[in-house]
Amino acid sequence: MSHRKNILLIDDSLRILTYLEMMIREIGNIGDIETACDLDEAREIIKKDQTDVVVLDIQLPDGNGLDFLKWIKRISPVTRVIMFSNFADESHREAARNDGADYFFDKSHEFEEVPRALSLITVRR
Repeated sequence: MSHRKNILLIDDSLRILTYLEMMIREIGNIGDIETACDLDEAREIIKKDQTDVVVLDIQLPDGNGLDFLKWIKRISPVTRVIMFSNFADESHREAARNDGADYFFDKSHEFEEVPRALSLITVRR
């Protein structure tokens, strides 16, 4: 039996965070959904809470999401990560895969895929 997934959404657009949260709440087996607009805020949330899945943009005001992905995997290898960005060229996709991302979606064309991917992810504690 899988437990409810605690999710952290990281994007510098409040509009995107709000829309993503609304879409995600419609799928089952979701626990807490937290949001962060920058990496400093996200880092604090991950340090204090049990985060099962992170949905992470690449370009943020205080850093690079790919570097943050490496940090997440270093401190919590079991945390699942979905990269979600307008920078969806093959080099970014490959870098994310190599650094441990479970999925990578283009914000412009694959927005609806995030909830589907979340419903497929199983988490380990």
